Amino acid sequence: MNKFGISLDKRRDYVTIGRLRLAIESLRNYVRDNALCQDPSTDYVAKERKIRRLAVPEVDTDATNKRYVELALNSVREEEARYRENIENITSRLRKDTDELQKGFFMLYSNIEKADNARDKLLQDLRKTMKELEEKTTTKQLFEKTMSRCDEISTD
Repeated sequence: MNKFGISLDKRRDYVTIGRLRLAIESLRNYVRDNALCQDPSTDYVAKERKIRRLAVPEVDTDATNKRYVELALNSVREEEARYRENIENITSRLRKDTDELQKGFFMLYSNIEKADNARDKLLQDLRKTMKELEEKTTTKQLFEKTMSRCDEISTD
């Protein structure tokens, strides 16, 4: 048996194959960790499986760290909040302007109706006055004609 727990005899049963796979995986991890730990100047900490001093990604395939992702997400969230606030402000101003326009329209419509009613009343009063004047004129003319005939008769 070696230091990885592998039996040195060459049995091919399922238990040995399962242990062999585990041993191979263990060996891979051991080699990888030891190989990565050998170079302390690298930005990868093999024991913690972390990358240090990671630069800002420039292309889609570049790696990034959690802090950069969180900062980018916060930036996007803040921008979204600003856009939402701007949209809400614009919507409320538009709603307010629409309400004012509607109020002004109803006031204008009411004033037009009042002016139309006043015009109709004025026309009725004018027609009535004209009739009265015609009647007075006709009566006055009749009276004058009658008086002039009376004067003619009395002079005869």
